Amino acid sequence: MRSKKSRSKVFKFISSSLLLLITIFTAGIGIYLGLSYNNLEDSKLIKRPDAKPSKIFDNNSYLVQSIGKDESSVTYDMLPKYLVSALTSIEDSSFFEHDGIDIKRIFSSLLHNISSSSVQGASTLTQQLAKNLFLSPERTLDRKIKEILLSFKLESEYDKKTILEFYFNNVYFDPVIPGISYAASKFFNKNVSDLTLSESALLAGLVKSPTLYEPFKHPENADKRKNIVLSAMLKNNVITNNEYLHASKIKCEDMLFQRKSSDISYPYQAYLDAVYQECKKLIGIDPYSSSIEIYTYLEPQIQKVVDSIQDESKFNFYDELQQFGCALIELKTGHVVAIGGGRNYSGKKLFNRGYDKKVNPASTIKPIFEYLLAVENLNYNKATTLIDEETTYLNGEHLSNATDHYSGKLPLLDALGYSKNTTAIDTLNKLTLKYGDNYLENYLKSINLMDNGKYTESYGLGGMQEGVSLVNLASSYQVIANDGIYNEPHFIKKIVDTDGKVLYEDKQVSKQIVSKEAAYIMKDMLQNLVDGGYSSLDQVSIPHVKVGAKTGTGQYPSNVIRKYHYPSSADRDSLVVGFSNDYSLAVWTGFDKPEENEKTYFFNGDRRKSLTKKIFKTVMETAAKKNMANSIPNSIFNTKVVKYADQLYYPNEIIPDEYTMFTNLKEYQNIETYPLPTYDPIIVNV
Repeated sequence: MRSKKSRSKVFKFISSSLLLLITIFTAGIGIYLGLSYNNLEDSKLIKRPDAKPSKIFDNNSYLVQSIGKDESSVTYDMLPKYLVSALTSIEDSSFFEHDGIDIKRIFSSLLHNISSSSVQGASTLTQQLAKNLFLSPERTLDRKIKEILLSFKLESEYDKKTILEFYFNNVYFDPVIPGISYAASKFFNKNVSDLTLSESALLAGLVKSPTLYEPFKHPENADKRKNIVLSAMLKNNVITNNEYLHASKIKCEDMLFQRKSSDISYPYQAYLDAVYQECKKLIGIDPYSSSIEIYTYLEPQIQKVVDSIQDESKFNFYDELQQFGCALIELKTGHVVAIGGGRNYSGKKLFNRGYDKKVNPASTIKPIFEYLLAVENLNYNKATTLIDEETTYLNGEHLSNATDHYSGKLPLLDALGYSKNTTAIDTLNKLTLKYGDNYLENYLKSINLMDNGKYTESYGLGGMQEGVSLVNLASSYQVIANDGIYNEPHFIKKIVDTDGKVLYEDKQVSKQIVSKEAAYIMKDMLQNLVDGGYSSLDQVSIPHVKVGAKTGTGQYPSNVIRKYHYPSSADRDSLVVGFSNDYSLAVWTGFDKPEENEKTYFFNGDRRKSLTKKIFKTVMETAAKKNMANSIPNSIFNTKVVKYADQLYYPNEIIPDEYTMFTNLKEYQNIETYPLPTYDPIIVNV
């Protein structure tokens, strides 16, 4: 009897506890949903469906581009019935019946995803619109809940026709620019109201993946998707069988307007493409899908010259294979003022070789890495005697010069100018033994010259796993030309929303990387390379402008050379990185990828390499102010010393001038005069 009562009490206790937990859980969910719903009023979480275009301004606050919202927004009355039927049939067949979410479709999708290897979506058109209106694209439970709540909110505040207007004006039918008006114009050169059944089906099919089904680039994919949409329309009885048969036979290529949008070159577009990306990184907002104002550091007159190189109106390249990219940085601030994305930069949101491409710095890293640190820490100067001979990395791996030629003793200036690999690695070895790999890696990270690979000694020759961008490479030379100071590179100075609220403002933070004395010594050396014509760098000299620079050449890996039967000396990259007293500039020319039976490589004596220097001079000549004066730190001690000596000596009266040179030291040093030769006395026997 007791046992039954005991069991009954236990059962009641468990039942009450479960009921309490369910009540608390339900209340918690209710509170969370209520708070989330109320938070949807916050402009940080939702964008207005009727948002205005984003605007981008140059460094002088002049408007250079409006983007995102097509000027010819559509109303519901302008939408052909075929277009509405196509979209709802393929994306949300119960759109006009549900209140924002489709419970039946959610459960159907869930069962399908459990029992099938393919994934079926369950989002309604309202949910898709809500997702596009959210600032954050990440896939989280919190975002999904807000998406659902926002769908309810949209449905409660707007009728179905208005929601469809918002959808067609804000969702992407094109990989770059949202809105049905732009897509209709781009692909068919038509107004939306004039779209046919087959055109409407094709456009409705693009919503799933505007990039994968982009008609110009992937016509077969677009055709298949169009016919899937038509099948859904037939299944939903919104078109007849004859209409289906006729429309499904029309090929994508036969519908498209022949002039592709990608053939259009837009002013400053390489720079603006980088701005879009930086904006997304800084505040998580795509300016194409939000209403914001972006104020940049763009210098239009300089960018116009870079644009003229891109479209080859400035000068011609020698073939269609060679590409280029560049980045120009203001020394005192780190502001990116111009950028070159590549030849034939037509369209928007393209692969930007100045911003996106990763290149191995090759020998352009030597003056900013091991040699600059040696000046700072090992008292190197341009007269320091180095020995060019066969050497090894610290791990024992053999190292030779590119030409297998060795010069023996030579001053640092010549070792740098003739780009000797042996002396560079010997210098890096000394730094590694004294300071360790962590010090060297942290130094590279401090100036954004570390990629995602592991640090190795090959960094001393610019050999990396992935490489670095031209923006970062150009920025690193600030340290040399800007008194040892580094500023992070930025395109954007300020971002505000439509209410004038500041979302981001660039606050320049300068870092002293090396002493101004060490920086000046290296700056003077690189200017000597240009003045002395090392590696033909006199070709980048500019009248009345003090220019310093270093060249670099990147080879193809040996496996690529074997695969494509290239000569053993085949080079992939040609670089010039340098500065004036106002700007630092990195220029790359080369090849995006190797191609069979094509000269997608530089060979010995290749005239195409000369274009790297030509581009450098053209851009720098446009940007740099006339200024031949260097700012010399007060402590710098300039003096004449003996070349090839084991230590610093003043020349004596019998040393010829060709065995002397001027050098800069970080401070005054008490230097001895090179000793005169001594002779044993001659003893004469009488």
